[in-house]
Amino acid sequence: MSVYPEKIAKKLSERPAAASSERGVCGRAASFICGCFAEACIAVDGEAQVIENIRFATNGCGFMLASGLVLEEMLAGRELAALKGLSDQHLVAELESELGEFPVERKQCALVAIEALRAAFGRLRKARAEEFAGDSPLVCSCFGVSEDDLLAAIKTTQASRFGDLGPATRAGRGCGACRMLIEDLIETAKIKGLN
Repeated sequence: MSVYPEKIAKKLSERPAAASSERGVCGRAASFICGCFAEACIAVDGEAQVIENIRFATNGCGFMLASGLVLEEMLAGRELAALKGLSDQHLVAELESELGEFPVERKQCALVAIEALRAAFGRLRKARAEEFAGDSPLVCSCFGVSEDDLLAAIKTTQASRFGDLGPATRAGRGCGACRMLIEDLIETAKIKGLN
């Protein structure tokens, strides 16, 4: 008999052979409750903007590992533009749909896997922004939206919140790593009276 609920045990038994993570970027997150960490490594095809490889590793429990495995399956082969911002609520719902509802004391295991994924996408965004050769800094690496593009869209649409920019730029609706930067730009524009 397994120590884990049936769906978790089944997911753990399906773990594929380790894939190479030579290319790409990795992000880590840790739980302050149990002291365990999760690492997510992603490689994205630069031309097609598709997640070529995604791999999770953890020194944590089966709940944390199973969460990473579900995220691997969910995101491998997906276009960045189709990720729709990867909200925590959506990701938790996907995990619970696949693995069943987590016991209260194990919910943080799923959140650590999600946080590691966010850290990896954040590092990918940072790496792409450093390579960008435009006139203004690159903010959204999924859709190639620069800071100047966003400021112009904020002014044109008089955006007062993130959702107001959707039709104008699509920025922040891929991996979601730039969402906080976009929200900061909107707040700065409000303070300066630009929108």
